[in-house]
Amino acid sequence: MTYQVATARLTAHTAVHIGSGEVNDLTDALMRKDAKGVPFIPGTAIAGALRSLLTRLAPRLNAGLCVVLDKEKERRKKSCACGICHLFGDVNPSDEDTARSEASKLLVFNARPIGIRPLQLIRDGVGIDRMTGAAARAGAVKFDMEVLPAGAAFELRIELRDAVPMDEQLLAAGLAEWEAGRFWLGGRVARGLGAFKLDNIQFKTWALDNSKDVLAFLKEDRPWIQAQEKQNWLKERLSTIKISSATDMPDGVAHCGLSLTGTLQANGPLLTNDTMASGASGFDHAPLLAEWGNWQNPVLSGAGLRGVFRSHAERLARTIASIEYENKELYFPTFYDLYNNI
Repeated sequence: MTYQVATARLTAHTAVHIGSGEVNDLTDALMRKDAKGVPFIPGTAIAGALRSLLTRLAPRLNAGLCVVLDKEKERRKKSCACGICHLFGDVNPSDEDTARSEASKLLVFNARPIGIRPLQLIRDGVGIDRMTGAAARAGAVKFDMEVLPAGAAFELRIELRDAVPMDEQLLAAGLAEWEAGRFWLGGRVARGLGAFKLDNIQFKTWALDNSKDVLAFLKEDRPWIQAQEKQNWLKERLSTIKISSATDMPDGVAHCGLSLTGTLQANGPLLTNDTMASGASGFDHAPLLAEWGNWQNPVLSGAGLRGVFRSHAERLARTIASIEYENKELYFPTFYDLYNNI
């Protein structure tokens, strides 16, 4: 028996919101915190993000198709024998004699802050009416949430129990994706929040072959510190993975990815607003900052950029719809038909 643990550092690349579902007089959505008021990232959130990623990658990694992606309803009712369910536990566990249900081999712990406790900020938002382009009158016209600033760092710890080589390969593939920057956690990730960077990945082991080693292990409160690091573990595990062709892969399986980068250059004055910054500065409006007090580093929110893109796409869609209506009086495409084809 061998104790196996992977550790790494999570650093927020953008502001992040890990909600608790609670509100108070200051904000509509509070961050998740422990009994001492220190924010943390629940292990369930990390495990869920990792499982979702690997479920899409698994068929390309020759780990089988999970029943989550299988369209056959009868298969969904049965236990799954794919590599993902072997690592994370079966989606549909069964007590039948022929079932091959598995308990999770992965233990993902809560990620605690590293160093100085990060200072929480309040991020504002406004609901927009899609037809008028003005603030929505019904529902949450004005809302806000508590976020952690970019740069907040957390300690990641994942332990493996009774793992087979395929389990290590899948874990290595997931960590490599996160190390490459394809990692998002928390709420409103589609609006620019929750982007993380993963670095300082270490895989450690502690052989428990005799009673002396077992006793020393049990006496150690933090065994992941005393365990021996396995050099080049990530590179070695990645080199053993055989990649399948993307041909005839089912829906939901990762085929490719696209990342666009560029520079936005303002041709005139630009106004953003952060209520906390404006209150501290004494002005009616002050720019949104990446972190509290850092006036040299203002940011454009992902929600604002997304709203501009969507508004422009809607205008294009309405124009195309008008042309289609003039040419084909019997067919009038909906906005969603056009928007999905842009």
